[in-house]
Amino acid sequence: AATLILAAKCPAGKNLPRGCESDSRQKITTEPNKEVAAPIECSNYFDYKVLMLKRRSKSKFMPNAYVFPGGVIAQADFARGWRDLFRDFGYTEDDLEELVLKDVDRPMLMKAELDESITRDIAFRLATIRETFEESGVLLVKSSTGSSSQSKAYSFSSSSSLNSWQTKVHSNPEELLSLYRQVGAVPDLWAVKEWSNWLTPTYLHEQVKRRFDNIFYTACLD
Repeated sequence: AATLILAAKCPAGKNLPRGCESDSRQKITTEPNKEVAAPIECSNYFDYKVLMLKRRSKSKFMPNAYVFPGGVIAQADFARGWRDLFRDFGYTEDDLEELVLKDVDRPMLMKAELDESITRDIAFRLATIRETFEESGVLLVKSSTGSSSQSKAYSFSSSSSLNSWQTKVHSNPEELLSLYRQVGAVPDLWAVKEWSNWLTPTYLHEQVKRRFDNIFYTACLD
């Protein structure tokens, strides 16, 4: 499986307590008619938000829990058509090769099989982008600025168009490739950074009844 931890910037000063926006000190009275500056604890406030979704109450795994978007990889994530899409937009094999981790220990989940036309470093990124779109409606596209640290979300013309594509992709993962061709963009694989591999501990078997081998990725929206 693949999961995305997606963060987005907030407007400067929004949701911060008074005093944290510019001056991190507040006035307190110690004696009559006398004020001194004292620090405000601003370290628990951040200038970004993280996307989380609430699972359905009838879900077999962690019902009602708040989770990051993600899910299992599909055969469509290995489709050769993805290489054609990137080539059509001017990306080379070397550009895609940058995403492949080499000469480092890799989890068993990332061990390639003989019939895979796309490396797992790419396919799992496509899977987490696809699952994030299915579950939240956020479609990550490569920014025209070429930044590898921040991505952007595609803006659909209407909510009905967004909902229609979410349904299509959920029903058939192959539709994600068609979606990118229609919107004239490529998925931003470079902004999706591999973070960690988690495997459900065996001692939780009685609570969750199943184990997941999951790659976590992170990405940031401007």
